[in-house]
Amino acid sequence: MSFVVLFPDLEGKSAAGTFGEMLARECPQATLVPILNGSSAEKLQAIAGRLPTRFDPVVSDTMGVFAALRAGYDYVVEQYPNMPVVRIDTAEHPLRYIQALLESATVRHGMAIGDLLFGPETLRSNSIDEFTNLNLFPELYRHFTGGQLALSGAYGFQAFAAGACAKAYTGALQIVAEAKRETGGSMLWGFDAAMILGALGAGVATQVQLIPAEELRDRPREKIAKQLVDTLAICCAANRLFNFVDKKH
Repeated sequence: MSFVVLFPDLEGKSAAGTFGEMLARECPQATLVPILNGSSAEKLQAIAGRLPTRFDPVVSDTMGVFAALRAGYDYVVEQYPNMPVVRIDTAEHPLRYIQALLESATVRHGMAIGDLLFGPETLRSNSIDEFTNLNLFPELYRHFTGGQLALSGAYGFQAFAAGACAKAYTGALQIVAEAKRETGGSMLWGFDAAMILGALGAGVATQVQLIPAEELRDRPREKIAKQLVDTLAICCAANRLFNFVDKKH
């Protein structure tokens, strides 16, 4: 089955390196779409021109993963509207789960969320990461989805059946616009959350698949705080649009 693999890629280093080779071996039938970011448009275009032909790169010269993902989805929805899509990170998502996640999305004609499952080997005891991933984020999503989902803070491994990505993306853009009206500022995080909530709002069948984390999650406090604030803004905006909380009563 042909499908698209979408991934943020800082200055194209992952696509041009070992990761790109591993991904190509794991997904020989896939169209690989790295979202080049982290530098000027001119430099990123030059990098794109040097990548192997198996890649179909997108350039995003706006800083941050949020902007990169928006640019990537915008391109994929326009250029590959009838193909399944898998969104991965180059560091923490095990490539061997791509096919299983894609199959889960395809069987349900919807979206599959690869939520990382953390344990004592992958979270420091009594750390902020431990509290947010095991307690805060699950309760946040449980509340704002009306009990439909309870996710950790690491849910960017996502797969969409053919057609489902466009539906989720349309909802995500509505949520983002509403969130930015409320906050009045730019966002660095939260686009993965917007895609999940956009899918729910559009009635896309959504399935969570737990994937064991393999890397220690130990991030700076400032990064955790910004992710939480931006995600909360996305959740509040989604609830204003789709009334998830009210629907559970």
